[in-house]
Amino acid sequence: MAGVKSVERAISLLREVGRHSRGLVELAEATALPTSTTARLLATLEDLDAVRRDDDGRYFLGPTVGALAAAERGEPRLRDIAQPYLEELALTLDEAVGLSVVSGEDNVTIAQVDTPRPVQAENWEGTRWPMAQGPAGYAVLSTWSASALADFVRRHPETEGLAENIAASPPSGVWWSEGHYVDGLTSASVPLPDADGVAMGALYAYGPSYRFPLPGAGPRIEAALKDHARHLARAWHQRAARTLEAG
Repeated sequence: MAGVKSVERAISLLREVGRHSRGLVELAEATALPTSTTARLLATLEDLDAVRRDDDGRYFLGPTVGALAAAERGEPRLRDIAQPYLEELALTLDEAVGLSVVSGEDNVTIAQVDTPRPVQAENWEGTRWPMAQGPAGYAVLSTWSASALADFVRRHPETEGLAENIAASPPSGVWWSEGHYVDGLTSASVPLPDADGVAMGALYAYGPSYRFPLPGAGPRIEAALKDHARHLARAWHQRAARTLEAG
């Protein structure tokens, strides 16, 4: 029964967070729970991406809740699962973000979330990006096995320096480009790994080069991209595993 009571308390907390973002003490008072119990439950919910906490210590619903809502509407696609993560990332970075998936030897953008900024981003959904021609593709290729990568390079003799570019993996694991895809735009890409660690696509953010990234903001952007890619991949893998079990 103790476990069931914990679930009831967690649901109660989620309801309160959904009504209005609040701090620890306010949530404890709203749910009539001890502060220590509320803190433990919130920590678990935060680990599960069900809630997030801002710099002021106020909690709000996390992307897992949106992903569950998508599942409730039917069998979710990766785009459905990714949407709340993309929305959160776009708000965090205050720039456009996108998700592409591997299709043959291309990356295809399947989702994009913009933010209201003075310079609006173009919608790239449905656009195909050759993996041999840019950092987002290199981010995917860098997760391939040596033999698969060697085969890919052999199939693209026209792309000068391809092997060297892929081998020049950035220490941060985030691939940056300035003006590579569009003049005046800077982008940052990370691989989205499947259950075996091989990229099934890329998560990226981009904006006008004069403001993205702002001085000193690079590490924060890189950390946010890697964090959201990791959590999105975990959410998708868990969903895929449940689907297999149900089948």
